[in-house]
Amino acid sequence: MDQSSLKRLEAGMKLHEAPRSQKLLSAPLRMGRSILLRKLCAWRSRPMTVSAKTFWGDRMELVYPDGVSVGIYQCGFFEAGLTAIFLERVKPGMTVLDVGAHFGYFTLLASHLVGPSGHVHAFEPTPGTFNVLSRNVAGRPNVRVNQLAVYSHRTTLSLTSYDQLPSFNTVGRGNVADEDQPALKSTTFEVQSTALDDYVASTGVKPDLIKLDAEGAEEQIFNGMANVMENVRPMITLEVGDVVQGSAGRSRALVELFLSRGYEPWEYDPARGRLVTHTLRESYRYDNLLLIPKPT
Repeated sequence: MDQSSLKRLEAGMKLHEAPRSQKLLSAPLRMGRSILLRKLCAWRSRPMTVSAKTFWGDRMELVYPDGVSVGIYQCGFFEAGLTAIFLERVKPGMTVLDVGAHFGYFTLLASHLVGPSGHVHAFEPTPGTFNVLSRNVAGRPNVRVNQLAVYSHRTTLSLTSYDQLPSFNTVGRGNVADEDQPALKSTTFEVQSTALDDYVASTGVKPDLIKLDAEGAEEQIFNGMANVMENVRPMITLEVGDVVQGSAGRSRALVELFLSRGYEPWEYDPARGRLVTHTLRESYRYDNLLLIPKPT
């Protein structure tokens, strides 16, 4: 990653952490347009397509008022910790699997980092979201998109799609908090799934890093990647967060599953600006961990 891109990321992170008044002073046009777009979406009761530039310079199609889209539109990045993990760990020539690719922010970042000698395989089952993803990565020979859900086995699944918050789309009801359910418009539809073991066996890919962001389906994905974890031993990023009522302890149990397969947990410490060893917690707020295979 070039130094000018890293400086833009640092500026975006500072802007993200700033109070609302400071954001408006620092970037009045961008923040003003963002506020207007949110109000228009609320007034029209439907999402709106917008275009924005990432901190490394790629332009993306996004959909307001989805939180991922708002973050990228305003600050040029999304999920600082996971972005930092990608910058530190993804190298030229690597193969990355992006499970839960959404509109393609991490797919595009991985494509940029692995370069022409590397490969990125993105998985996004929701038709509308997949169409946006496909347009965002069009013309990139090192990216392959798959309109599939990743699960424990090949089957047909019922997926919930939230019109206003497509980043929460998932098998079942996912990680949308109970109090938010009544206000959100959702639809269900059937999607095809694959297990990572099946996908790797059929394509012959050997992933160096797998990003897992499946809004509650991670345990099922774990059950379908035993051979990958045992024989390929990729790094894995795992989204955690106990926000749904009654889910306290779920993230810890999920992390412990991966540790039982010989992985060590790491987390990004923003205060120190680097990865540090992670200590298991009883409950988790939204975050992403890096799981690194122990030396054999």
